[in-house]
Amino acid sequence: MTVPVGGNGEIAARHILEAYGMSYDMLKSWGGSVTHTSRTATTDALKDGHADAFIHTVGPGHPAVTEIVVSTEVRFLPLSAGVITQLAGKYGYTQDRIAANDFKTQDYEVPTIGCPTIMIVSKALPDDVAYWLAKVVAENKEKLVVSHAALKVFNPAEAWKKEKMWADQHPGALKYFKERGWAK
Repeated sequence: MTVPVGGNGEIAARHILEAYGMSYDMLKSWGGSVTHTSRTATTDALKDGHADAFIHTVGPGHPAVTEIVVSTEVRFLPLSAGVITQLAGKYGYTQDRIAANDFKTQDYEVPTIGCPTIMIVSKALPDDVAYWLAKVVAENKEKLVVSHAALKVFNPAEAWKKEKMWADQHPGALKYFKERGWAK
C-alpha cells in the first residue's frame, strides 16, 4: 500500500522499487497488489491484516505509523547503502535513518532516505516578505514540531543550504540567514 498517486510517499515508493529493479507491475505479476489510498485506510488495512506492507516517507512521531505500531506487529526494513546513495544522487533524497526507539517496539536503527520539507515561493515575492517567512519558520521550530513531529529534525541554522532544499534561496530569506550568522 502507498498513499494516493502523486503523493510524496507514493513517489518515494516508486523510486525505491525502481532502485531495487522492481515496479508496481512486477509486484502484480508475482501475485501481489498495489493499493493507493489514504493513510487512514492503510492504517486500518494493516491493523486488520488486509495489507502486508506500507511504503511511505516517515519521520519520528509520524501519526499513522505511530498508530500502526501500537496495534500491529511490524518490522521496519532498511534500505541498502547503495540504494540510498543512488536515490540521493538521482532524485535529491537525503541519507537518513529512523533511530532506534523512534517507534514502539522498533529497537534498532533503520537506514533510509529522507525528503526535506521546503517552502517554495515565487521569485517575485518581495524580499521583506521572504525575510519574514524565513524568520518566522526559523524562530518557531518548537511550534512547528507540535504541529508536525517529523519537523523535529529541522535545523534552522542549516535551512539556507542549497542541498537542504534543491533550489536557490530567495534573496530576502538569505538576508535573514546571513544576519543570524548561519549563511555565508
